Amino acid sequence: MKAWLYKLDVYFASVLKRFPDWVRPLMQVATTSGHPILTLSTGVFIGWLGMQKASSLLFYTGIVIVATFVIGEALKILIHRKRPQTKYAEKMWVKSYSLPSSHSVGSVVAYGTAVYLICGQLAFLPAICAAGLIGCWIVLIGISRAYMGAHYPSDILAGWLLGLVGLSVIVFALQPTLL
Repeated sequence: MKAWLYKLDVYFASVLKRFPDWVRPLMQVATTSGHPILTLSTGVFIGWLGMQKASSLLFYTGIVIVATFVIGEALKILIHRKRPQTKYAEKMWVKSYSLPSSHSVGSVVAYGTAVYLICGQLAFLPAICAAGLIGCWIVLIGISRAYMGAHYPSDILAGWLLGLVGLSVIVFALQPTLL
């Protein structure tokens, strides 16, 4: 398993190294927009909105978002995977482990939930456009973490998968609405 994971990481890291220099500012914006403070705040806001609207489903949705993030942090401690040896990782303020990527977990579950709630209020075509744009941005956030050198590509994949588990609980079990 480790050999397969290593090959995946090496391959995608080599692809990222071929990106032109002009994408760096875009990657910096993407990585900043996926910061756990923003994604956790989204979850807390949705939970608060649930309390304001007396909607237990929205409140529980906020809890699931935060819980998904907490599970990701617990997995980091249990798995204990060191970050890549890059200048970017060395300069990070918060020193934590690498697997799964918190940015990836949080962006999928928080921004995925936000777009799910918003799309429930839109007509079909605008909803599809919004979901597509946010979906692309979520993917870009993950890619930016590997591009910047904060994570191995497999950390991103694991983060997306965990985020999808949380999002699936919200979409398929809770099915919250803004109304």
